[in-house]
Amino acid sequence: MKPTVLIVDDEPLFLKSLGRVLKGEGYEVTLSHDGRSAIEQFEKTMPNIILLDLALPDMNGLRLLKELKRLEEEAVFIMMTGQGGVKEAVEAIKLGAMDYLSKPLDMEELKAVMERLTEVWKLKFEAREFYLHQKDRFSFGKIIRRGKKMEAVCRLAERIASSGSSTVLIQGESGTGKGLIASAIHYNSPRKDGPFVTVNCAVLMEGLLESELFGHEKGAFTGAVRRKTGKFALANKGTIFLDEIGEITPALQAKLLRVIEEREFERLGGDTVIKADVRLIAATNKDLVMAVKNGSFREDLFYRLNVLPLHLPPLRERREDIPLLAMHFLNEFNNEFGRKVKAFSEETLGFMKRHSWRGNVRELRNFVERAVLLARGDIIQMDAEDLKHAVSLKEKGVFIPDDLPILPLNEMISVYVKSVLEKMDGNKSRAAELLDITRQRLRRVLEP
Repeated sequence: MKPTVLIVDDEPLFLKSLGRVLKGEGYEVTLSHDGRSAIEQFEKTMPNIILLDLALPDMNGLRLLKELKRLEEEAVFIMMTGQGGVKEAVEAIKLGAMDYLSKPLDMEELKAVMERLTEVWKLKFEAREFYLHQKDRFSFGKIIRRGKKMEAVCRLAERIASSGSSTVLIQGESGTGKGLIASAIHYNSPRKDGPFVTVNCAVLMEGLLESELFGHEKGAFTGAVRRKTGKFALANKGTIFLDEIGEITPALQAKLLRVIEEREFERLGGDTVIKADVRLIAATNKDLVMAVKNGSFREDLFYRLNVLPLHLPPLRERREDIPLLAMHFLNEFNNEFGRKVKAFSEETLGFMKRHSWRGNVRELRNFVERAVLLARGDIIQMDAEDLKHAVSLKEKGVFIPDDLPILPLNEMISVYVKSVLEKMDGNKSRAAELLDITRQRLRRVLEP
């Protein structure tokens, strides 16, 4: 695919000749002989590349450049000028033109410039397509929910997104979708055209995390063989998402506080002050209020982060969303694995609605992935053997009731086993399978 081209020049023979050359190279070409017709053609065809003569009968080429750039910022301009017009061509480049050519044109040079700018256009086109895909993918309307709790979160997040600079703190258990909400806030904010940069603070050691965030100069530490640009610099004009913010050390907390307060930082090992035009979204599964009380998290940093707080409810508090989420994941894995599973049985849906999902949406997604892979037909039927494979040993522990009382151990075992049996609708074989005990032992535990 080649870009569309608009040629603007007041010399009829030159205009037609140039048009023939570019059409012969496979470009779709539109011709205009003055500024007024160029604006009309531009609005009709929205060309990707514009070859624009600086000397037009009804309008100065620089003025026309400004007008067309106002209509479409992403358009690529090549200025054409006769002798003595180099000064104006340089001014055009300052205004956003990509290149200029001197008349009479060297056609081989023109073809080379067009090939280069075609590559520029392709990169811009791909970047635009990626942005539109991300904007659609992370629209608030695409966040799956039915219940009031998640609906309230999305409404609040949408209001928060309209602010392009205020710091956001998203709190919630692991697997609740903090990264999804952070992405939605960015792609629905005034900073949506800027970068969205993610840093997982839990996976890097302190020294490496500082370098990752702020960058470093060559020789700043052993192994620093060249200058590194940090994530804050990469996120300029956009958003930086610091996941697991509760894991950073007190020393780094102090440096982060300065960035938030003063909107500037230095690279590790450097003394040049770099401005940070960045929106900060932080997320954690820790109780930061408790962390402040026990001294592991700075109180001043907490209040700087907690300007616009969001709390995501765990999946066990939004059970009405489980069927929708499960069907979404079922369709996703059908596409990925080439399966044709249509639905979940009522028994399976009942199991999913009762399950505590301590791993939240992430655990549910993993469960559905395994269920789709293990499904024997077009309906996911859960039996004892399926549960054995679909629920990991770690996940078996999620059946502990939230309101389990503190009792002597023998009584606690009985209460727990009865709870599991109840969640399995009285199916003793399934309960024994999940508890990894025999039916005989299950019967003994349940005996008064």
